[in-house]
Amino acid sequence: MSQASRITKIICPCCKGTGLWPSIAEALQRDIACNWCGGAKRVATRVARHYADNLYTIAVGGYINGDHDIGTRDRMTAEAVAVFNLLGEVPPWIEQACRRSA
Repeated sequence: MSQASRITKIICPCCKGTGLWPSIAEALQRDIACNWCGGAKRVATRVARHYADNLYTIAVGGYINGDHDIGTRDRMTAEAVAVFNLLGEVPPWIEQACRRSA
């Protein structure tokens, strides 16, 4: 009888495994630990889900508010979807839309 393996941690989707907070570290020209992984370079799956949800909210909200253009919104949304795909899950905003249309 084989057990299915499950993912418990992934490379931090924010810093892409560098351990550094990308935009702030560059702007200040010094190393600042990533807000999401705390410099550990990996995050638990629940943290990755939270990051992806947050990124999607910022993508859509920022577009509606005029903070960024549709290309930026689409890039950020694609990154959020990629995190859920890596976890083998359907993003909640897509799942909800499918349930509404059914």
